[in-house]
Amino acid sequence: MSDGKINEYSEAFWNGICGGYPWNVAKDDDQYREILDKARDALDLPQPDNPNNDYDVRLRLSMSAPLAFRPGSTYNYVSFSYNLIRDLIERLSGQTLEQFARENIFEPLGMSDSYWHLPEELRPRFAKRSPEDKGGEYLSSVHMMEELSPTGGLKSSLADLERFAQMFLQGGTINGIRILSPASVRLMTKDMNEKLPPSQLVRARAEFKLGAWLGR
Repeated sequence: MSDGKINEYSEAFWNGICGGYPWNVAKDDDQYREILDKARDALDLPQPDNPNNDYDVRLRLSMSAPLAFRPGSTYNYVSFSYNLIRDLIERLSGQTLEQFARENIFEPLGMSDSYWHLPEELRPRFAKRSPEDKGGEYLSSVHMMEELSPTGGLKSSLADLERFAQMFLQGGTINGIRILSPASVRLMTKDMNEKLPPSQLVRARAEFKLGAWLGR
């Protein structure tokens, strides 16, 4: 899968439905809902519990996009894979991703500073970016503090991350509490791509570093 292919496929679909992405085209919530209903009809999707939530449409478009290359032939980072993991967790557990993580990871590990929806009383501790930094305004916004995306919405602290990493170093346990089985730890820390060529991102970074080194 490829974020680029997903974006191309999704853009072509929305151009055919409403002449652009609905969040850019719709003038109000009613028109946004009308566009979503038209998209669901085109994709043969049922009405969700919250018809104003476009996740079902975005999921179907992402799953329908063409593959970038033959599976197993190379590796490419794709943000959408985390959405699939979130979807599986929520369907199988009957909980939201945050509820599941809090019950099974955060609380057992004592990770008291880890949230997707950051409580207001903790927001003064949030490390904000300068508006002059790339994406700084968005990364410091209230929307970011309430972002639930599995691809970049989790807020945490260095101490919490240290506890999470220590759990892996101790084979899936911390303070006598088992979070993961030894088999899961071995699987999650194994290099799954050792026999595959480097990803496009790794190759690009390596070429950039080599070019900079040769330039010096």
